[in-house]
Amino acid sequence: MENATGDGRSYLVRNLVCGGAYYGCFELVDVNAPFQPADFALVDYFGNLLSLVMPHQGRPQPTEEPLGPLRDLLDGRPVRPQVLGYALSKAGWRPDDPYFVARFGAAEPAEDAGARGQTVRLVAEVYPRARFFDDGDAALMVARDADYPLAALRARHAAHDVEKGAEPRFRAGFSSLFADFSLVRTAADQAALAYGLVDDAEAGGAFGSTLSCFYDDCWFEDVRLRLDLDADAAWLLDHAAVALARADAEDGAAYVETALAYLGNGCNASRTAEALFIHRNTLAYRLKRIKALSGIDLENPAAAGTDLLRVHLSCRLLAQGRR
Repeated sequence: MENATGDGRSYLVRNLVCGGAYYGCFELVDVNAPFQPADFALVDYFGNLLSLVMPHQGRPQPTEEPLGPLRDLLDGRPVRPQVLGYALSKAGWRPDDPYFVARFGAAEPAEDAGARGQTVRLVAEVYPRARFFDDGDAALMVARDADYPLAALRARHAAHDVEKGAEPRFRAGFSSLFADFSLVRTAADQAALAYGLVDDAEAGGAFGSTLSCFYDDCWFEDVRLRLDLDADAAWLLDHAAVALARADAEDGAAYVETALAYLGNGCNASRTAEALFIHRNTLAYRLKRIKALSGIDLENPAAAGTDLLRVHLSCRLLAQGRR
């Protein structure tokens, strides 16, 4: 590769492949003199030697065994519960173990199958107790929550716990927690949706060296697609939430944004005020105004008969319609 990095030099890269498995690569740079035919012959000879040695010295590729039935389920093929339970037991797992699925790849997607294999091996070194499956241009990781708590990963994502000065190396989408391995295909679909939203300004984020997105943060996008809400969402809108949106438009207020933040933070006043960068007294005033304008009582929904899920969905739709 001539001038690949813009420094005027040429780079000779040799991939190490044996038996269809990719074990990395090495490169030479023409620092002192241009490459000669003898250099190419030497690199090829040395590469062949390393390709013979690496399978015995390096880490083996992550294997899909003994969880072949999970592969069948991921491909949409039915598996009998007894067969699935037996395969899980061989791996030391139980059918009711809480688990999640992550779809991942390199930060810069690679078309070369060998490079994708290297990405899987690097991730497998961090999550050695997980199981890995090919998924076309990316890979799937099935991991038990007991081994790698999903809440801890999501907390790092929320805190933007990244390696300072380091460029992102991976991108990953994470499903919700499941407790039934027969639903692993559904979990993989959730992970795929989140994977596609890694670069979304609202749902996407990062932790460590990974660009990340969690289904629990983007589930509304799934609802929007399944219900075709872009075509006609009027039937789902709560009239009280529409009244809030009108008040926002007329008064230049932020009642819909406040309701969304309050519900999104588990109705916790402190976290909501912090998220909105306002004083708690300001938040309390807004909640009272929301109740007065629309009848939506976010602080005491049971007494007022407020359907928080419908209010949340309606506010999400109304907020999205403003963009």
